[in-house]
Amino acid sequence: MKRTAPALLAAHNISPRGRSFGGGNAGYYDYMKGLPDFETSMAAEGSSLAVSFKKK
Repeated sequence: MKRTAPALLAAHNISPRGRSFGGGNAGYYDYMKGLPDFETSMAAEGSSLAVSFKKK
């Protein structure tokens, strides 16, 4: 599915430290951080919710 700007994506059970919470998602945060069109961060410190905003 193609997302056009502005778009917001939220994903749960994500770890920014490369640990998996059981869903095979250990690389998701790094992948999203590497996409130039997205700004990705954790919702709060210690949270497992990643939020990504499509900038362009």
